Amino acid sequence: MNDDCDAALRARFSRAYHRGNDHVDVRAGELVGDVHAAASESEMRTCCAVMRAAMGPRDRIIEAPSSGYGANLTVRYALPRPS
Repeated sequence: MNDDCDAALRARFSRAYHRGNDHVDVRAGELVGDVHAAASESEMRTCCAVMRAAMGPRDRIIEAPSSGYGANLTVRYALPRPS
């Protein structure tokens, strides 16, 4: 699941970058939906952890559930991504 979420996140970065965007907002519920039609709580936590691990100094959390993990976690990632 970890690799699947990471691949889905990187694909979102690539699509947004190729459209000429300077950032992309990623919501955990949508990202996990790219990987599984219905995600368990542990799968959601895994995708949220992947999203947080991918954050760099130019990225910021737009919205976060009180637990820090959940479908509403939304991160704005700056583009292009560092190599």
